[in-house]
Amino acid sequence: MLAKKASPAAAVLAVEPNSASRARLHTNLVWNGLHTLVDVAPYAVAGSLGSMDLYVPMGADLLDTGASLERTPLVSRTELVVTAPIDVLLSLYGVSAPDLMKIDVEGLEEVALRGASRALANGPTLVLEIQSLDLFNRCGAILGEFGYRMYAVEDETLSLESTPAPEGSERWFAEHVRGRALNYLCVVRDEHLQLARQGVARVRALLDAG
Repeated sequence: MLAKKASPAAAVLAVEPNSASRARLHTNLVWNGLHTLVDVAPYAVAGSLGSMDLYVPMGADLLDTGASLERTPLVSRTELVVTAPIDVLLSLYGVSAPDLMKIDVEGLEEVALRGASRALANGPTLVLEIQSLDLFNRCGAILGEFGYRMYAVEDETLSLESTPAPEGSERWFAEHVRGRALNYLCVVRDEHLQLARQGVARVRALLDAG
């Protein structure tokens, strides 16, 4: 919804396999007058077409977000969902060359990227959430094949931090990330990096002002 509000002319596709979260999304779209302007795909991003169990935890705020195709200790229910790679979903919804993709798939980021080779070849900017060092290196290797640079989005200082090559990532990860789940800005296009830096500076200025 924020993407559509920020760029009304953009085509926006939201992918949400969790039926409860998807129902809340549809309700929010209606409340914000966006229900005819945002496509919602009821699929789980995976490596192939098929069906799998979605493991849904119940959060402290009673919102069952954080669902994953990987089982976690906090599962409150399971739900059978249809799976598809990103490239298949984009083709299904008529998105030929996305400019921006936000990927937060609860530990399956590598799988998501491997199913998005056609999209990545067009150089969309990614916002990618990663938690572990191993996953960081594996995702970085995939993105490196397409010429991507990765920047850690530092929430505490509102800054973009350059990330090292895989051979130097272990020490950096231990000192900088410290077990947190961080978002990473992954870019090929210099103009997108410049826009991101301008946006971060604008937010920081607003916070400093008051």
